[in-house]
Amino acid sequence: MAFQTLVNDHTFSRADLATKFTQEYLDNFTPINEMDPRSGMLFNCNIHGRQGSRKINPIIRHAIRKDIDDIIFTYHDVYGGSYPYKEMEDRDAINTMIGRKDVEWFVLVHPETEEFLGSFTFTLDFKQKRGYARGLVVKKGSPVNSTS
Repeated sequence: MAFQTLVNDHTFSRADLATKFTQEYLDNFTPINEMDPRSGMLFNCNIHGRQGSRKINPIIRHAIRKDIDDIIFTYHDVYGGSYPYKEMEDRDAINTMIGRKDVEWFVLVHPETEEFLGSFTFTLDFKQKRGYARGLVVKKGSPVNSTS
């Protein structure tokens, strides 16, 4: 699968990420507005001081039905069956959510191997003009959350 690269080899300073105003923070990520996550996005950037880390910048793409088993496994593995919102571990519920217009379900995949690394969702309430993020889960031992 061909992925779009948002920013090539851009380095953020900690000051870029600790701005006084929201708009200043968002201005750092302007290229994201131009991308289509259905084909996958790679935000290829570094945070100053993170060089030498084994952490990677994952590809973010819309979840598809073939991701359901990985999503369920990751929730079970991370939470041991104790995640409070059981629909995040239910195949039929996830399948329905992936197809809904008011839910954006994204997965994180390794940029070289396309290995599943995690997922997160946004639920959009168009009537109330609001949305919320929920269900961020990252696979244990993943290079997204490694400590080095």
